[in-house]
Amino acid sequence: MGFVARRVHCRPYDAYDIDSHVVTAVFLPDGRRWIFLDASWGMYVTDPGGTLLGLWEFRDCLAARRPVWIRGRAEPTRGSDFYLGYMAKNLFWMASPVTTAPALRTKNLAAWLPFGFLPMDLRDQPKQADDVQIVRSPASFWAAPVRPRFSDAR
Repeated sequence: MGFVARRVHCRPYDAYDIDSHVVTAVFLPDGRRWIFLDASWGMYVTDPGGTLLGLWEFRDCLAARRPVWIRGRAEPTRGSDFYLGYMAKNLFWMASPVTTAPALRTKNLAAWLPFGFLPMDLRDQPKQADDVQIVRSPASFWAAPVRPRFSDAR
């Protein structure tokens, strides 16, 4: 469809919580920002003005207790209340493939981690840690994508 998208693994703080969540972040070139869509739950999140939110904005709203609307609706439902709590738990740190390309399978990941935090996954498994680029700046993790140039095959 021509969208630049990336898979984002949303992870909790608790190393013993084996539940995490994966969503899709889509880059909107007009706004030069990322939004997220959750195909597993059929969810998206907006601010009260109806602007689609990215994961970082969603995380920031939850932390600051600012209102967010699930599926663009102000009125909470049992499902939306559960989803807010579930995502609040799983937005402590995030990981995503470094390179965005169709059908890309890679172990080379960028992980946004809060300052002073290093998950057990990266402390205890040196080989896995070699495949992960730690990013502390949200602006760097959510920078606009660089579109790869493909040369004509001859």
